[in-house]
Amino acid sequence: MRFFAFRTSLLLAGAAALATASCNQAPKQTAASANPAAATPARQEANALFEKHAYAEALPKLYKLAQENPADAELHYKIGVAEANQKEYAKSSTSFRTALRHGYDKAAVMRNIGINYIWTQRLDSAKHYLRTAQALAPNDAKTQKAFTILNSEEKQRWASKLDSVKASVPAKL
Repeated sequence: MRFFAFRTSLLLAGAAALATASCNQAPKQTAASANPAAATPARQEANALFEKHAYAEALPKLYKLAQENPADAELHYKIGVAEANQKEYAKSSTSFRTALRHGYDKAAVMRNIGINYIWTQRLDSAKHYLRTAQALAPNDAKTQKAFTILNSEEKQRWASKLDSVKASVPAKL
């Protein structure tokens, strides 16, 4: 069983890299981001940091921009991505929901909230959100990757339960 646990942990390490990539989806263009006049120096700086995956540095700038533009769905989505990458999953899910309220792509939001639930081990909630994302975008590869991660987490959980049961049973019955 140790080999299985080792193999599973390697699989989960690879899955974590995939999830990070899934969560870093490039946001869709909004009216504000498609408009060159809306590309202020502050927004350009925040976007450059975000694109470089410098999330800790980008977050304060994104928060400030979101205060100035509270209805900008793309900003709230980027904040959600940055917060998730900083392991601030509850805040991230709130930001994703705000992005959804302001018109951001529902499939991307549901997928990323599902990924947040995977990382917080709320696998039933993760499954619910990922199924919703899959219903909205059946062929989305990022949602499929998230389901792969979810299935790996569920297998790991069951393997751990099996190990604890085996440990509690006497060697000879």
